[in-house]
Amino acid sequence: MDDAVIRRHLSASRVAMLELVRESHCASRDEILSAWSHAFRGISRGADWNTRAVDQLLWQLENLEWIAGRDGGFEVTDAGQRTLEVADRRGVALRR
Repeated sequence: MDDAVIRRHLSASRVAMLELVRESHCASRDEILSAWSHAFRGISRGADWNTRAVDQLLWQLENLEWIAGRDGGFEVTDAGQRTLEVADRRGVALRR
């Protein structure tokens, strides 16, 4: 995936999830949900909304091949790492 395609799919929430997955070192979906809920508790719309948001973001990132399932958890792929580099250069971030 080239940088132009990466930029087309970038969003602050996707970058935030990528960073969370990278920092969590192969965490499970439930661990990621807990970390997401804690990190964004000030902008949360409730447990059901958080669950749907996390599930949707994980699904999107897997389909973009920016993360992959491994050993019951998720890890950032090489393409996901490249995406974080592009996002960093463009200043894309979601404030925690």
